[in-house]
This record gives sequence, C-alpha cells and structure tokens, in this order.
Amino acid sequence: MKKVLVLCITFYQKVLSLDSGFLPRIFGASRPTCIYYPRCSEYMKEAVLVHGLIKGVGLGIARVGRCTPLHEPGVDLVPKVR
Repeated sequence: MKKVLVLCITFYQKVLSLDSGFLPRIFGASRPTCIYYPRCSEYMKEAVLVHGLIKGVGLGIARVGRCTPLHEPGVDLVPKVR
C-alpha cells in the first residue's frame, strides 16, 4: 500500500502539480505555490517512506494544513525516526 501511495504522489508531481507538473506547463498555469522546502508533495512522500503509511500521511496532512499565508516560509524537513 505504501508503494502505491508513493507512486500516486510521484504521478501527481510529474503530471498535475502546479509547481512542476507536465499538464500545467502545457496550459500555461505553472507557477510556484508552495511556501516550504521541500514542496508539500515531496514532504508527504518522504514522510511515508520514513515513518510508514499512517504516520506519514498524518505528517503530510499536517504539513498541508500549515501551508497558508499565515505561516512563515522556509525549510521544513520530515522529522527523523526516534
């Protein structure tokens, strides 16, 4: 299941993402949108790979929730396994 989710995220990044996707560039809609580094989709993918499906998705959803104009932009790395 973890591999399927990582493949879905990779598909999103390469095809649909406004930051780096193939389709938005074709239609002229490509623009930087994420205020954090790494981008939210990359963060979710790394969190799933490091922490597993449940905790990784939870960390990814929390990250997307922080991606608002009210938060300071910057580097936000996936926490390491303890």
